[in-house]
Formats: sequence, C-alpha cells, structure tokens
Amino acid sequence: MPNTTSTAKSSASEAATSDARTRDLESDIQRLRDDISQLTAHLKETGDNSIARATDAAKAQVNSIERDLENRVREKPLHALAMAAGAGFFLAMMFRR
Repeated sequence: MPNTTSTAKSSASEAATSDARTRDLESDIQRLRDDISQLTAHLKETGDNSIARATDAAKAQVNSIERDLENRVREKPLHALAMAAGAGFFLAMMFRR
C-alpha cells in the first residue's frame, strides 16, 4: 500500500518545480521582450541615421549638378539656349496629338 505522506510530498515537490519553471519561463519571456524592444529602438535609430546620410548625399549631388549646369550656361549661353529649344521642340512633338 502506497504511503500517502510520500505521495503528498512528491506532489508538492512537483508543483513547486512546476511553479519555478513557470516563473523562469515568464522571466525569460520578459527578457526577450526587453531585448526586442531595445533592438527595435536601435534599428530605428540606425535607419534614421542612414536616411539622413542618404538625404545629405543626394542634396550635395543635386547642388553639384546645379552648379555645373549654371557654369556651363554661363560659359556657352547660345549653346544652352539651342539645347533648351531643341528639348522643347522634341517634347512638343512627343505630346502632340
């Protein structure tokens, strides 16, 4: 005949172990949530920095192209006027019905 005292102790021990495992899992899940939150914040910051650098580089490139174009127009104004007239004529022909 089984001993009821040892069975009760065994059940209590199993319940305590189960509770400890549950607390450990809850703690692990909370740490994962915190890690994911930190990673998300880091990725957002990195993305913001990358976008800012790309925007600055694009602005610098556009400014450089604009300065080059202005210089070419100043150096050869008739050539620039002829190119603009040709481009206008070409676009008019394309969009003509």
